[in-house]
Amino acid sequence: MEKIEKFDWENDAREKQKQEIASIKGRELVLRLSDQDVEEICELTGRYGTTVEELLENFVGDLIYGTYCNGSDEHEYARRWFERCDLGMFPETDFVSYMLNSYGSDRVDVLIGCQEELQEVENEISKSKEQLLEYQNKLNDSSYDWEREVAERELPCRTREEWAEMIQEDIDYMIQEELPQNKQYRDQLRKAVREEWEKYRQSQQNRGKSVGTFEEDMQKLQQWYLKKEQLQEGKEKEEEHQEGADKEEQLDENFCVRSFSMTLIFSSFIPPSSDRLRSESSNTKGLLLTNAFIKLEKYLKRSCVFNKGT
Repeated sequence: MEKIEKFDWENDAREKQKQEIASIKGRELVLRLSDQDVEEICELTGRYGTTVEELLENFVGDLIYGTYCNGSDEHEYARRWFERCDLGMFPETDFVSYMLNSYGSDRVDVLIGCQEELQEVENEISKSKEQLLEYQNKLNDSSYDWEREVAERELPCRTREEWAEMIQEDIDYMIQEELPQNKQYRDQLRKAVREEWEKYRQSQQNRGKSVGTFEEDMQKLQQWYLKKEQLQEGKEKEEEHQEGADKEEQLDENFCVRSFSMTLIFSSFIPPSSDRLRSESSNTKGLLLTNAFIKLEKYLKRSCVFNKGT
């Protein structure tokens, strides 16, 4: 009989805490305090040989039972305080709180990823339409200097007819494949993002509460997500992040890989317990994953068309 090894929960917990400890770094927050509050909190922490930073770090750890916590009693009392103050007793019921309470932050990450991907796809569609018009104008312009373009792009064309044939291939590809695929992908992303908000809107209406517009709620969600990302990066990452932003001149292949990575994340997402939602999310996952491969294949095709001379 095959021996079944027992899962070592204690070792798993230790390894998880090691990973959490390794991620500890400076995080930058801005606190709005009066001069008197600053004076008194500094005096209080000074009397006990600690700092304001250590006090807040300990309180956060106790409140959420974090990586470091002073004990279960401390956690219980910190939690009681939070639930009795206005922040916990009268929580907001906006789109952000709905998503986090219903699904957790992983679902928000996926939704934000879809929204960002949607914007990029819409930008790509606009660029494709502009490029399509440019190609058509080239073919229709008998005075166009095709030889200069052949020289600059190092195209394997010896006559205007060969050049025109290559441009027509690009036009046909964009009309028959690129634009239809991107539009289909855009519509799928729109539906995936909108469906989440529609569930929230319906739940609020059932409770007799009004909601803002889709655009307003998505903006609030994006602001929450951005703040979380900034805190996760930490103070040490600020200069590195700025330097990376300055150098970020994205190539077409970067867009393809970024899209592919995002859809893989989407495909691994586990939806909530509802069977209906699980079915919907499963369909969405499959569509997005399929389109990731389509985008990868499309990029490779485009590379072949534009680099025939190399």
